[in-house]
Amino acid sequence: MSSHDMDDLMVILKVCAIIVFVIAAALAGISAVHISTNPGSGNQIGYISEVSNNGFVWKPTQISLINSEPTYGSQTDWAYGSRSKEIEETAMKYLDSHQKVIVHYEGYFSVWGWEYPTTEVITSIEPAGEENHV
Repeated sequence: MSSHDMDDLMVILKVCAIIVFVIAAALAGISAVHISTNPGSGNQIGYISEVSNNGFVWKPTQISLINSEPTYGSQTDWAYGSRSKEIEETAMKYLDSHQKVIVHYEGYFSVWGWEYPTTEVITSIEPAGEENHV
């Protein structure tokens, strides 16, 4: 092979490497996006059943809510992302006290997976009084 042929081969290999990188980056970006078919805001009444941080690199906080009083092995009815450390601390307080809460949330059309685990993100949490019902 001549040096001109080697140069052409190197250019082809570089172009192929760039194409593979672009495709891999696009696929990683697509898989890291959560999309909702029903964006909007709302409230939900229930009990905090779990506050967790999942992920390998980014660890978005997920706050889980159940409709009935928590028992061993309770299943999650709703899952939300957390907007701030303050909300996470408030959720932990209500998780420990087993107190019924009202979760106020915003539902987004799409969010990055490393930012929030779901498209519904808690904006505030407050205690639910006996007069509140689902």
